[in-house]
Amino acid sequence: MELVREALEKQKQMMIKEGRFNSRYKTIWKHLLSYFGDMKIYSIPKHTVENYYTTRNVKRQSVAREIAMLNASLNFCYNMEYLDTKPRLLNVTHKNEIRNVWLTSDEIKKIFSSKVIKRNPHIEMACKIALTTTARKSAFRNLKVDQINWDEGERGLINFNSEDMLNKAKPRATIPVPKSIEELLKKCCEQSRLGWVLQTRRGRKISDPLFVLKKAVKDANIDKDVCFHTLRHTGAVHMAMNNVPLLELSRYMGHTSIEITEKVYAKFYPDFMKKSSEVAGDLINGC
Repeated sequence: MELVREALEKQKQMMIKEGRFNSRYKTIWKHLLSYFGDMKIYSIPKHTVENYYTTRNVKRQSVAREIAMLNASLNFCYNMEYLDTKPRLLNVTHKNEIRNVWLTSDEIKKIFSSKVIKRNPHIEMACKIALTTTARKSAFRNLKVDQINWDEGERGLINFNSEDMLNKAKPRATIPVPKSIEELLKKCCEQSRLGWVLQTRRGRKISDPLFVLKKAVKDANIDKDVCFHTLRHTGAVHMAMNNVPLLELSRYMGHTSIEITEKVYAKFYPDFMKKSSEVAGDLINGC
């Protein structure tokens, strides 16, 4: 036995014999077979489950139940000695684990060099905005041309507060236009048909770009679970590693307090806890 579909079929036949294979299980089996069927039991990629969750577009609890069924099939085959070695069980990644993922400079270059990104210029621009402005997906998807004031500051200002955000308790950031995307952003504004900075070929607001990003990451052979929050987080991590003042980083990201920023990003600063280790080290000097 080599493929996941073989394990699922063995479990299915057992359940049919016991009269337990109802319509609910048929639906689960259909989705599991479609996504995992041709994968090798002992070579399922590390982040496959999270990608499956994104593809299914259902609640995390539902995916957890489906993955539990897959694990049950693998365990069944091992217990029935169809498999010689116990397979590694799969888990649905906890939300906090996803939020801790960030990309290196080389990984960023690989994503932007991927064929998938090159075929989708509006998604490429979305990724560049997410990385350089640390804007959330909802902020850059809803960004309109009139939210960029090219007459303010050295290169202009981006106000991520759209009209529907004016009465919100947590306003978004207003930041200088990053130099690296200045010309691209101007081009997007000039070509906008219906006022959206990021638009489809027909001039409409772009749909959720996550699926294309996932494909680009896969095409770049990066074994990390990447979403648009990953790009926001990556931008902030690299700012911290380059000693951007914590208060400035906090304002740039639109955090409501510096404590939030400190909790997540303080550890990325090059000198984080350096002074503490030096002082503690002095305690035993001369001993």
